[in-house]
Amino acid sequence: MNCASTKDEIRYTPEGFEVHLGQVVWSRKRYWSAVRGSLVKEKYGEYSGYEGCPQELTLRHARRDWSCADCGHKIYRDDMHGSTYYDHYCLDCITPTRPENWFEDKPQ
Repeated sequence: MNCASTKDEIRYTPEGFEVHLGQVVWSRKRYWSAVRGSLVKEKYGEYSGYEGCPQELTLRHARRDWSCADCGHKIYRDDMHGSTYYDHYCLDCITPTRPENWFEDKPQ
């Protein structure tokens, strides 16, 4: 008997991707940090700049009400959402495939 496959454990993102509770997903929002060095030169052709990376999240049920860290949408208690320890994202602001890192020579 498979008790874990309940209907409320599966959701669909606006793009139609199926996501499951406990799955690793990524934020659409990029977090920017200053980078420099020979590895940056090899990867981007510039010695220094700013790299924007998505945040790795885990799909969980909300233990209380939150606001989405990207769009501000309200995430209600028991809604499935992507989260880290301190950031919470609604299903509209996550993607199951890891987006590419972005590189800029000026800060965002």
